[in-house]
Amino acid sequence: MNYTNMTHCSVNFEISKTMRLSMFSLVLSAGLPLNCMAAWFLLCQIRTKSILSIYMINMVATNLLQILTIPFWIHYTYLGHRWILGRETCIAISFLFTTNLYAKVAFLCLIAKERYFNIVFPMRCHGLGTISIAVKISFSAWMFTVFFCILGSYLIYEEKEETEFCHEGYPVTQKYALFKMYTMFFSFFGPLGLIGFFYGSILYKVREMRNLETKKEVYGCILLTMVTFILVFGPYQVTSFLKNFLESRKRGSDFCAKEEALFLPREISLCMMTLGNILDPVLYVLLIKSTRDKFIASCKCLCFSHQ
Repeated sequence: MNYTNMTHCSVNFEISKTMRLSMFSLVLSAGLPLNCMAAWFLLCQIRTKSILSIYMINMVATNLLQILTIPFWIHYTYLGHRWILGRETCIAISFLFTTNLYAKVAFLCLIAKERYFNIVFPMRCHGLGTISIAVKISFSAWMFTVFFCILGSYLIYEEKEETEFCHEGYPVTQKYALFKMYTMFFSFFGPLGLIGFFYGSILYKVREMRNLETKKEVYGCILLTMVTFILVFGPYQVTSFLKNFLESRKRGSDFCAKEEALFLPREISLCMMTLGNILDPVLYVLLIKSTRDKFIASCKCLCFSHQ
C-alpha cells in the first residue's frame, strides 16, 4: 500500500477479477434476452392503455441501457481496472451506467405506487390515472435522475487527476464522497421506505381476499420483490456509504488499510446489484401468473400469425 500526502492507495484488483468478469458476462448473456422479451410483451400491453406497463417498460429500458455498458466494464476489468478508451468515453459510459441504475430505483417506486392504488383504492382512483399522466411522470423521473447524475459526474471529475481509473478512485474527492452520502436518501433509503409502505399496505389489504390461491400468489410476489430489492441494492448502498464516509473525513495513517478492506465487499455488492438486470424482468413481468399467461397467449398468437 502507498501512502503519500495526496493519499493514493494501491488496491489488489485481482482478488475480484474472476468474480466480476463472470458476473458481468452472466448479466450480459442472460439479462439482454430476458429484458428484450419483457420489452416486447410490455409494448404489446401499452395498446391496452395499461399505466403499469408504462412504468415497467421504462424499468426494462433502464436495464437494457445499463446492460449495453457491460462490455465496456468487462474490458475495463480484464485490463485490471485500466481505462484505455479515452476520458470522454469513460464519462459517457459511467454516466449511462449510474443514470440507469438510479432511474431504475425511481421506476420501481412508481410500479409499487401504481400497484398500491390499483389494489388499495381501486374505485376511488378509477379514471384518475391516464397514459398521458404516466408518461409525464416517467419523463420527470428521468429528468430528476439525469440532473443528479450530471452533478455527480461533475464532482467526481472536477478535481480528478489523469489516471487509468474510470468513475472510481482510491480515494475519490471529498466533495464527491459527501455528495454521495447526502444523496443516499434519494437513491435508497427514501425509495425503500416508499416501496415498503406501498407493498405493506397491499399485504394488509390482501388479507380481505377470499381466494386463497390469489392471496398466496400476491403474498409470495410482494415478499419476493421486497427481499430482492433489499438484497440487490442494500449491500451496495451500505458499502458505498462506508467508503464515502471514510473518504469524506480526515485521512489518517490507517486510511489505505481501511480502503483496501472495503474493496472486496464493495465489489461483491456491485456484482449483486447488476444481477437486478436479470431479476427485474423475471419478478415484474414473467413471474406473475396473469402476466405470464398473457405473454404465452401473445407468443401463440404470433406463431399462428406466421403460419
